[in-house]
Amino acid sequence: MRRFRCRAWDSLSRAWVSDLNAFFKYILSGIVVVTLSSCSPVVRPNLNSADPQARINATVQAANAGDQQAVPLLVDLLDDEDGAVRFFAVLALEKITGTRRGYDYAAPAWRRAVAVRRWRDWLEEGATPAGLEECSAEAGGKAGPQG
Repeated sequence: MRRFRCRAWDSLSRAWVSDLNAFFKYILSGIVVVTLSSCSPVVRPNLNSADPQARINATVQAANAGDQQAVPLLVDLLDDEDGAVRFFAVLALEKITGTRRGYDYAAPAWRRAVAVRRWRDWLEEGATPAGLEECSAEAGGKAGPQG
């Protein structure tokens, strides 16, 4: 009888050690996957992307960074076919410049075109990214009249 118990214990201990080895292999593979995934390149949002979500992410990033260099590209996005992209573009412009210049992302196309023309005229008048800082400082953090 004693011999049977030893064999049973041996079988049980081998199975437990085997399961423990599998467990450690599982944990180790998880650590490797997490480590390798953190080494992958960072995908940067792109204002010119074909993907609307990437354009939205880029507008949010530009707004949060106060990226005045992005203003001309954000103005171009006011003509975007995707309403959500237009919405986030005007919010980003408002955050960066302090104004919407009368732009409404949900307005009919002809009204949006008039407001986009105001934005482009403003840029052509010399509202360069460097000039935005001066404008913002003069207006107490707001660049241009509210519209």
